[in-house]
Amino acid sequence: MLNKTCPLSFHTKKIYVYTPDLICPHCNSKTIALNRIRIKPNKVILKLVTKIEALGDVNYLSTERIPNMIRGEEDKGLKSVMNLIEDNTSNSCFFIKAKGDFNYYYFNKDKSFDIEKLNPQILKGSNFEYYTNPKLLIKHNSIYPQSVFSKEKVCFTSSIYSVISDDHIELKYINAILNSSLMQFYCLYGINNQVNTTINLNQYMIRHLPIRNAPYDRKKKLSELVQSLISSLLESNGIYNKQILSEIREIEDNVFDLYDLGKIERDIIVSDIKNRVPFYKKVYD
Repeated sequence: MLNKTCPLSFHTKKIYVYTPDLICPHCNSKTIALNRIRIKPNKVILKLVTKIEALGDVNYLSTERIPNMIRGEEDKGLKSVMNLIEDNTSNSCFFIKAKGDFNYYYFNKDKSFDIEKLNPQILKGSNFEYYTNPKLLIKHNSIYPQSVFSKEKVCFTSSIYSVISDDHIELKYINAILNSSLMQFYCLYGINNQVNTTINLNQYMIRHLPIRNAPYDRKKKLSELVQSLISSLLESNGIYNKQILSEIREIEDNVFDLYDLGKIERDIIVSDIKNRVPFYKKVYD
């Protein structure tokens, strides 16, 4: 749907509403056909991808619900930060790179800098808010999303997005779904579906992932499970021990329940993803 005035669209970033309807349910404008070409999936996988997409909402992460999303530092801002970075954790703000520092629900903390030494006009945002506020960090230089909710001060490269919101339950709920094997499976076959192609995620793709809307109590439950997992990872210094892997499997079960997937459908996803993503091989061994 290409109506530039639709409240769920962001024309300058080429983000528009996805809908199978002839009329947009948000602004009542006429729509154009959305054609999806999917080569990789067999009939079973295609049916599962279609189900995930139908049960989720491909406009859930719209700019109306999630307006504050920005990619990390690059160019002059990144150079200014790099000049201050030290190999320790004693300064006011951590610094991470997507490669090497970022994992599911956790990031490594071995570099830091004094963010107060920088002029806020040099960095993105207006007053360091994407780095100092509680945030959901999303790694996007991959075909699979990885995300971490953190209240700590942390700055990062442009391969990571920061999403800030006062609704921390919502951010941790999204965190659980993005990190799930279900969403890894969807990204593999629903987005990276062409033969011999690898497409890294960008904001446009992330904003159209099929996040299922849910009642507040279910969001709160997933949020609490994520917070418990985060606390466990902080205690273990990022080591995914048996207890932590068990907590991740509990989150997994809740996400599968959220999307109404039966045992056969869950087994299809798990058996596929654990052989493609090393993290999930660890989770399901």
